[in-house]
Amino acid sequence: MNGDMLKEYVDGLPEVKRDQFFMLLAYAFEEWNDEYALEEQRIYEEFAKSFSEFKKIHRNRMTQACQGRHHQRGNEMDKPKKLFEQACKGELPTGFDRWDFRFPPWGISVAHVAVKHGPLPINFDQWDMADCEGVTVAHNAARYGHLPHSFDQWDMWDERGLSVAHIGAIHGNLPHSFDQWEIARADGWSVAHMAAFRGLLPPDFDRWELANEAGVTVLEVYAKWEDYHE
Repeated sequence: MNGDMLKEYVDGLPEVKRDQFFMLLAYAFEEWNDEYALEEQRIYEEFAKSFSEFKKIHRNRMTQACQGRHHQRGNEMDKPKKLFEQACKGELPTGFDRWDFRFPPWGISVAHVAVKHGPLPINFDQWDMADCEGVTVAHNAARYGHLPHSFDQWDMWDERGLSVAHIGAIHGNLPHSFDQWEIARADGWSVAHMAAFRGLLPPDFDRWELANEAGVTVLEVYAKWEDYHE
């Protein structure tokens, strides 16, 4: 199996399974550094040689751990694994504050993982913390519908040029009280345009005249895509 075949296989896995796959590779490779990060390409290069080689390396690591060798190192590696599992299950300990701890291989934070599976504590305030692709915790929360009612940073942008509000509109997770429909990308594509495209505008929406840089209104977008709305 070459690197391209492995990448195709991994890309086809569900998101949670991909995360677990890379975590397992990181543990087996025993390359935890101060940043707790691995480059994705290096993982492919090292482990695409064959799954049997990977299994052998992993088995050797486990054998050494059971025999007491690299015991301290093993304990260190168990901590991120346990933390990842807790974040996925919404079981982080009370008073947890290491939201900026990064998991390999993409440098995704505990907060990014945890907010996919449930709301963050009411005192959480690191919404602008971004992963290596520029996606903030707030964008992740908007995607999964886990922003708090008091959230008001809808015009926070990521490196893709999308605001938190745009992400909320894509996934139908804007609150009923949302009224900042005019927030727009550089091309004038507003939150209202995005919600109209998805067919997720509220029943009382009345900003149909909003237009992008090309002069296309929200009403025109809605009418064009109406037959494709769920």
